[in-house]
Amino acid sequence: MIEIVNGCDFVMRVRILGSDLSPIPYLELDWTVQYYTYPGVVLEASCKDGVLSHNCNVQDSFIEIYINKFNWGRVGNVRRKISVSFPDSRFLDGTVNVITPESITQIKII
Repeated sequence: MIEIVNGCDFVMRVRILGSDLSPIPYLELDWTVQYYTYPGVVLEASCKDGVLSHNCNVQDSFIEIYINKFNWGRVGNVRRKISVSFPDSRFLDGTVNVITPESITQIKII
């Protein structure tokens, strides 16, 4: 477990894998990554229509999320949720939305 003081700057790296266990094409799909210690205070990084949010970048097969002086609201383990929209013509909006269950990262805010 890595302990980080609330409000400190750091970088999270995440890899989103498709059903074939290879990284998804990050700039071709819409996705959102949420981190939080408490559901009411969420740090979010995303890609919508090929445009990355201001706090992230794609580096090799990872998404790097830059956490800059973020107030987590509460100390404790950092949790993560990811959602991805894959093209699928069987659905009315043309996409199938997949949301991961909440997972606990190896980072603890102190």
